[in-house]
Amino acid sequence: MVQLRFSWRPNLRDEGANKFVEAAIHTTAVIATYNVSDFRSPDLPPHGWTVMTPQEFLARYS
Repeated sequence: MVQLRFSWRPNLRDEGANKFVEAAIHTTAVIATYNVSDFRSPDLPPHGWTVMTPQEFLARYS
């Protein structure tokens, strides 16, 4: 279990997606999703994490 502590909370249009951003920030992860537009918001600054489509992920990491 990871305790998440940040001075701000992501505020995406889909509230259910906020947990993915929090986890990605903690692990400096890649979020692979078909819904990249929600995660590429100017209100959501990147903190060491990346968002890409599954195709972009496979092209980069396979």
